[in-house]
Amino acid sequence: MYIWTAPGNGTANSHEAIGISDDQRRAREAAETALRAGQADTACVERVRTTLKAPALSLCYIRTGTGWQARLGKAGHVEWIPTDWRSGGLQVKSCGLGGGRLSALASAPTLLAAG
Repeated sequence: MYIWTAPGNGTANSHEAIGISDDQRRAREAAETALRAGQADTACVERVRTTLKAPALSLCYIRTGTGWQARLGKAGHVEWIPTDWRSGGLQVKSCGLGGGRLSALASAPTLLAAG
């Protein structure tokens, strides 16, 4: 599973786009759409795995630490940079996980609410 985000860039045309996909390519393509449309300056995709959270046995996602950050480069080409969040170099909020349906992602470092 892959969680993707493309936080808004503060312009009138921008909005935060977020989603979950079972395919890395589709997650990246969805994030790229917001970049190419000028709705975001950056995007992130992070690999997660599903699990059940006690005591309610609700579906959650556990971070694997593997991910990619993207920016729109020259001539509309999206540049993806592999990132390992386990190294401590990046924090969750740098991936734009602060609002919307996935707001629980920013408050829990390992378990992510599934919805």
